[in-house]
Amino acid sequence: MQNQAKKLALKEMHEENKMLLTNLESISDHTTREFIRSEQERIIKKRTRGQQQPPNAPTFYGQLFSDIEGSGSGLPEY
Repeated sequence: MQNQAKKLALKEMHEENKMLLTNLESISDHTTREFIRSEQERIIKKRTRGQQQPPNAPTFYGQLFSDIEGSGSGLPEY
């Protein structure tokens, strides 16, 4: 099941990459050009959201070692 989901995600990424690489100047039909432009914008926004982390998200090591943060733990500050 996971393998199938990965294949589908890879295929979707491939199709999105083709859409992103489409030259809008080469499309003469206004409706088609506008559709592809809006799809490019949607893909870019989707990928940008996927790369952002929440501003208050603790780091992986901060979750594991929250008791050794310097002051109050008996360890000197760096």
